[in-house]
Amino acid sequence: MSGTIILKKPVSFYNQKLKIKKGFFLHLGKAVISLKTGNVPVAVKDVLGAISSLKFTETTEEKAYLLILRTLGRTCFSIIKEHHVLFSETSLAKKVSLEYDVDEKLENLNIEIDVSFFENPQGQDFLEAFITLFEEWLIASGIQKIRAENLTLSFARKFAIELMAEWHSNEDFYLSISEFLNSPFKNYNEERRKKELYLNKLTKYYTSVVPGDETGMTLANLYVEPGFKIFRECLDKDTQNRREEKSESFWKLDQYDNIHKFIYDFVDYKIENLYELESKTAKCLLVLGYPGQGKTSLCSKILYDLIEIKQQLNTNYYLIKLRDISDTKELINNPIKAITNFLSEREKQSFDATENNLVLLDGLDELYMKDGLSNNDIKEFCRELGHLSTDSLANTKFIVTSRYGYVNIEALKKNQHIVVTLDEFDESRQKIWVENYMKFYPKSNLTPEKIDHINENIEHVAELIRQPILLHLVSKVDIDYEKLSNRTAIYNQLFNSLIERKWDKTGQIDNLEGLTKVSLRNYIRDIALAIFQSDFEYIRKRDLENLPATQTFLNKLKTKNIESSLKSIMISFYFQEVQKDATDTKAEDHNTNYAIEFLHKSLQEYLVAEKIWYGFLELVEKRSNGEYFISNWEDALFHISKLLSSKLISKEVTDYLKELIKNHEDTDQKEELKKRMQFFFEDFLEISFYNPIKDTTNTIESSLHIFYGFWTVLAEVNMEENLIPEASQDTFVKFLSWATFNNVLSFNLSHQEISYIIFKNTDLTDSILKSMQLNDISFNRILFRGSHIINISFDKSSFLHCDFEHSYISNCSFHVIQMYQCDFLEAYIRECVLTDMFFYTSLFENTIFVDCDFQNVTMESIENLKGCGEITNPKNLDPKIRAALPEHIFKEDEPKS
Repeated sequence: MSGTIILKKPVSFYNQKLKIKKGFFLHLGKAVISLKTGNVPVAVKDVLGAISSLKFTETTEEKAYLLILRTLGRTCFSIIKEHHVLFSETSLAKKVSLEYDVDEKLENLNIEIDVSFFENPQGQDFLEAFITLFEEWLIASGIQKIRAENLTLSFARKFAIELMAEWHSNEDFYLSISEFLNSPFKNYNEERRKKELYLNKLTKYYTSVVPGDETGMTLANLYVEPGFKIFRECLDKDTQNRREEKSESFWKLDQYDNIHKFIYDFVDYKIENLYELESKTAKCLLVLGYPGQGKTSLCSKILYDLIEIKQQLNTNYYLIKLRDISDTKELINNPIKAITNFLSEREKQSFDATENNLVLLDGLDELYMKDGLSNNDIKEFCRELGHLSTDSLANTKFIVTSRYGYVNIEALKKNQHIVVTLDEFDESRQKIWVENYMKFYPKSNLTPEKIDHINENIEHVAELIRQPILLHLVSKVDIDYEKLSNRTAIYNQLFNSLIERKWDKTGQIDNLEGLTKVSLRNYIRDIALAIFQSDFEYIRKRDLENLPATQTFLNKLKTKNIESSLKSIMISFYFQEVQKDATDTKAEDHNTNYAIEFLHKSLQEYLVAEKIWYGFLELVEKRSNGEYFISNWEDALFHISKLLSSKLISKEVTDYLKELIKNHEDTDQKEELKKRMQFFFEDFLEISFYNPIKDTTNTIESSLHIFYGFWTVLAEVNMEENLIPEASQDTFVKFLSWATFNNVLSFNLSHQEISYIIFKNTDLTDSILKSMQLNDISFNRILFRGSHIINISFDKSSFLHCDFEHSYISNCSFHVIQMYQCDFLEAYIRECVLTDMFFYTSLFENTIFVDCDFQNVTMESIENLKGCGEITNPKNLDPKIRAALPEHIFKEDEPKS
């Protein structure tokens, strides 16, 4: 029966034959009025009652028409039910005549049904024409044009879902259609219905209203295509050698203006025709970016386009937020089993390894932070994904997103992985974003003209608004851009502005009466910390109600209506409800499947940093008689442990914490805090940061968490002073080693003095070492990768198996030292004294020396120095050594660092 047409006439023909009165959209309008009064049953009757005339239908053709009409009614009703608050009473009263015009157009619409209709119902021409009419009716009903377009973005997919629901709810009635077209829904079983619902869920991430937005704005309205670069090692050697920007880790691809086409070509195996990849068969794409740069938004956009625009439905699509997978051990060791189980239990979806699949795994960094995974865990997970996609899952491709710094991309196999990084927003993209935003917020604090001003005159703010999340936040608050020194200044102004909005001219709004602005700010910090410290990166509603901070919060309120008060806070401060983890089965919270998290993780991380910083400032708070509230080291450690012990603060929280301390203008208070912390430090080291209060859990991990957070604050409030007690140097160095074992941490060790010890097995990657005394030390297996090493004396020290890859070393003294099997790959060494230094089988590939003193460096070092990138203005270099080295590495003018 392929191609058989059973329905091809205008709506008016069938309405007259079935005695259905004209007025489809008129009945929709009545349904909206019923919904706004809360009468859902009447609303359903308003829509479906007028087209439920089953008794008049006799022929297969008539039943097919009724199937279409009722499905259109169900689809429209589901949309207006979900968004009925957008309809205004005034507009509804004025639109009757306009509804008549739209209904007249509907009467002239031709509808056609054949077998292909059931195979792809959302691809029919008449449906596109109907959507245009529905948008026209929405606009006539008082919905802004851009919002009307938003409401119909997924109409076709919803229509397909409602078509199956209508068919199965009246299957006996539609039996003649089934017989005529040889069971057109025979493949539309329960699994197919679940799949369609899941595809609808995936596309809604892009089309749904931004949580908390009152204007109806969606991600689709704001989205701007990002640029990107590819990791150079993913290109073949010939291509790498031809490129000029050899010092850059990520390179642009001339063939691609944005990442979308690159990903579509990746999915379709077409990249190989456009560029010389190291591997033509790599099926795992890793997308890196900064917090708030749009990695999750990119996933949503890609899925929407592939499903709804390109309609590449011969592939199964899956989106998994990695933090939602509970069994992380199984995820590392057997990713496909963990993914299959998650999809089955959480999403009710099956995963078939033999079919074409695209699996988007969002937030590898959040998985790392949630479960305290090690670098090796992440490396093993990526290795296993790459292995699976080239072996047992030959038809499956993976896209994995992560923040920078959580994946060692150098260690990935280039025949299995492609690594790209998202570009920051340039000025052009910033303006496009702002123009999109102003369609919903015409009075936005950011305009294209202000974008020009900021980029031309306020460099430090221009750097910030290159991140979409910060661009969004700056648009929301009226602030003096000249005073914004960094990200924390933006977040601080944002939350100040939000709190100010909760107070009107006469004081607080009713459901927050009794609170002060300070107490409200303290409370949202407490919630942020509770979420950060939780196992699932959210807080259960019951746990929120039982939080001590909530009890304090409620005690200050004049009203005791916790539900309305908390709801007001949730809406105002960018919280959202999320589905609880499947393994989160806490008994007293079994009645709800939802919990609360921040809309964007960056907001939570900033507030956690605020909570920690102001918690440390409590160490200097005094009673009226001048005595400190926290007067001894036991109470101080107990106080600090409540902030730090349960979880290691992440790199992002650490960065916010450092910025907060830098922004704190009361230098006297910071100096007093430093002295208080110094006063406690030796005692803390002596007891290994173990909390002496018995009602808390002490573990090695909790001690290391406290040590790292404590040192981070102490180092930032320090003003060029050694903080390490001489008697505790060994203990301090051991804590550095323990803390960096399997953890990605960076330390500020500036101005510290450590001598005459063995310093081993420590990862100081990306750390700051400035103005230190590190004499007579045996350094063994220390990672200095990417560190800034400035103005340090290393005299009479030795280095064994140490890694200085990509480090910046300036104005340091390496007098009479020995280097054994150390790696200085692409390090930059400037104005350093290398007198009497002996390099033994150390690597200096592409290393740059500028203005360094090579006096008494021996001939034995020649072979090691031959791989240097450049030696500029060398001092006291033995002519024999210079003659033995390649002439092209010697430069007179200083290269760029």
